[in-house]
Amino acid sequence: MVNILKNEYLVPAAVKIDRILKLVVEHKGSLRLIDISRELGISKSSCSLLLRTLEQLNWLIKDNQDEYKLGPVLGHIGHHYFKDLEIIDLFNGEAKKSLEIIDEHIQLGILQENQVMYLAKIKGSSTIDLVTHPGSLYPSHSTSVGKVQLIDKSYDELEKLFPNGLQSVTPHTITNLDELFKNLQNAKIHGYIEEHQESAIGFHCVACPIYNADGKIIAGVSTAMITEKWERKHEIAREEILKLSRRISYLNGYEIKKIE
Repeated sequence: MVNILKNEYLVPAAVKIDRILKLVVEHKGSLRLIDISRELGISKSSCSLLLRTLEQLNWLIKDNQDEYKLGPVLGHIGHHYFKDLEIIDLFNGEAKKSLEIIDEHIQLGILQENQVMYLAKIKGSSTIDLVTHPGSLYPSHSTSVGKVQLIDKSYDELEKLFPNGLQSVTPHTITNLDELFKNLQNAKIHGYIEEHQESAIGFHCVACPIYNADGKIIAGVSTAMITEKWERKHEIAREEILKLSRRISYLNGYEIKKIE
């Protein structure tokens, strides 16, 4: 992820805690003290003290294998964070209407630096699903709901957002910045973006941006389906996700004349 922590007034211990928590999330609770110390370049004694503090505060818990996982306090904070996001309520209300038409899983996501975080999902009747539960993170350049939120970025902004290049998630993922920029510019013209097996083999997605009252992209909505269904339903899916993004944008204060 992009390192935006360059302020000289940041508290070093707080920055280390931030890095520890993100590392635990990234590795899905499979790291021990020695692993965290080595991965982050923090001395074992300093790391031990920070981890004990986080345990005492219930931010982290240590299992029987001495591996650290997120604790109940963070779950409580996360619950209230999502609860307070009005856009989730708008999504849950409006996406049900689209679900009746396309009967495929529909997702809401927001950008978190160069990743997309999924906020909500409503499910269709399909038993086949992507692992995109609320709170999960995925490389934004490999997902339709992530890429559609990059369409207003300049080439220079994309370079800064992806300083280490574009990670390959599948053999179909765009890993060339020039190609990604062209892909985004095309999506900006049409108002939607499609993604074909770039984040998961066998899946195809279409996404549209959600705007706020100032005309800024604040989130994205998408639907995903397997190849067989995509061949039959991609046109109606694209049309319905466009309508869904427009409804949510309008309810979020975006002028309807701009999105019709």
